[in-house]
Amino acid sequence: MRFLLTIFLILQIVSMSFSQDFSVVNIESSLLVPHQKTITSTFFVKNYTNTNKSFILSLKGSFSQGGSTAMLCYNGNCDNKRIEINIGPNEASDEIEIKFTGGLSSYKSNVQLEVNDRESINSITNDIFIEVTDSQKEDVFYSKDEVLVSNFYPNPAIKFANMEYKLKPYQTNAKIILQNVLGSQVNVYKLDPRENKLRLLTEDMTPGIYFYTLFIDEEGLATRKLIVKR
Repeated sequence: MRFLLTIFLILQIVSMSFSQDFSVVNIESSLLVPHQKTITSTFFVKNYTNTNKSFILSLKGSFSQGGSTAMLCYNGNCDNKRIEINIGPNEASDEIEIKFTGGLSSYKSNVQLEVNDRESINSITNDIFIEVTDSQKEDVFYSKDEVLVSNFYPNPAIKFANMEYKLKPYQTNAKIILQNVLGSQVNVYKLDPRENKLRLLTEDMTPGIYFYTLFIDEEGLATRKLIVKR
């Protein structure tokens, strides 16, 4: 009996050491995907061993309702089923992308990212909550005449938050002012009418609640809340 218990404990220790061979870094736990728009979430895989390792990454779950699609991309190569990556000893992979494109139907689902070590039986599974939503109904921050500005998404944000907008060609004096809960200005982001997207990097921001306000011609038109998490 003692012998069997010893063997069991040894197997447990070995299993725990294997679980430390690699990790998934900076993956987001939830994504808000507007209809017929593509959201890109990035993460890394870290190899903690002293040998080269190969990994197979795959997405599993219900993410194809209403024409929605999901793809994994690495170094310019994308696949909707699985990808294989190689990582050197004690190194991290290049940026890995998950690209979700919303279809025409709104729904909520859990998707699993599975990372398998090809040289062993070890694997890591991360759950990602996906919500596909009608951006015209739920994500509009401000809309009037020929000005259309979306809310920041995802919200809560971990690494970044995106804002999409359309401005008149001559509408050059548009900006977003970001403030903390004390009302202190954190940053100012000018909206270039020649562009249509603003990306706010949040990974270096202090976690907490922020407020963003749209100004056009120095007039504050709308304010919303942005949550930054780790």
